[in-house]
Amino acid sequence: MASERYQRTGMATTIRQTILWTGALAVIPLVVYPRTLGLGQFEFHPVFGLLEWALYFTIFIAALPSLSMPQRVLASGFTVVYRLVCAAMFAALAALNNDFGLVDTMAVGMWSYPLALLPHIIAAPFVMRGVWKLVFTEAPQRTRLAGFQPRRQPARRAPVPTAVGTRHAAGSSGTSSRNAVHAESPDFDDAVSYVGGYTGVRMCWVVDGEGLPLAFWQRQEYTSAVEFWAPASIEIVDFDRRALSVGGDVQPAHVEIRFEAGKLILHAAGEYWIGVLTDRDADELVGVRLLQARDMVLKHLQERRASYAGLQEAHYV
Repeated sequence: MASERYQRTGMATTIRQTILWTGALAVIPLVVYPRTLGLGQFEFHPVFGLLEWALYFTIFIAALPSLSMPQRVLASGFTVVYRLVCAAMFAALAALNNDFGLVDTMAVGMWSYPLALLPHIIAAPFVMRGVWKLVFTEAPQRTRLAGFQPRRQPARRAPVPTAVGTRHAAGSSGTSSRNAVHAESPDFDDAVSYVGGYTGVRMCWVVDGEGLPLAFWQRQEYTSAVEFWAPASIEIVDFDRRALSVGGDVQPAHVEIRFEAGKLILHAAGEYWIGVLTDRDADELVGVRLLQARDMVLKHLQERRASYAGLQEAHYV
């Protein structure tokens, strides 16, 4: 899958950048060591380590808003450890180059030498930002999905409900994104696949008024994802309808919810609803594509109903 290749490339890039920055932080202070350039050496105190952790925690509040509070606590603590690792590498190189005692040089490099201590403290949270984002947000998702790889299945069409109201659930899952704008007769599967072809889309679905999914597309398999989002869409619409109703029943035509991890957008398509779940950084053009997919759903419903009406007329004739 293209998304999986993208994830692997992003992981490799993050690891490569972290290694390069770590090497640079270990080597750069050697240019001036042991000169202090007029700066006095720091005196280590246990409170200093706590202040360093608090500094990283404050930075991660702004730099990693998607992390929970416990995750920021852990990330800040391990960033202190990372800073000490950089200092230990610098101290080992300094001791080797200058024939100094390793233990004394370690203590100086970790807690006292200002021209190593200051750049290490400043750079550490920004070097590790990508690592913690990978560890706490992207890696758990890949682990959760490891046992649920997408299975390619032939697309199944969802029939339009008959006059007696019988409904049959149908869906399709996969990663192909067909450009169905120019299709002669687009259907539900074409509509959700068209939305799914846009960058940042996780899922797209068509659901009836009772919360039954008629078609869906998803970039990766989520455990019970469709079974959750289809009925949840109708619950959200009903809640919005009740909130808007003042002396009458107001039916919303569009519902959009923004949350920390992404966006949920719903559009009415006749008696049905078409919805999309996107990443947080997906641009506003997703909504444009969703409107086009809604028109595809409406056109398909119109054609099927016209065909059904023709069959009924032929039956009575």
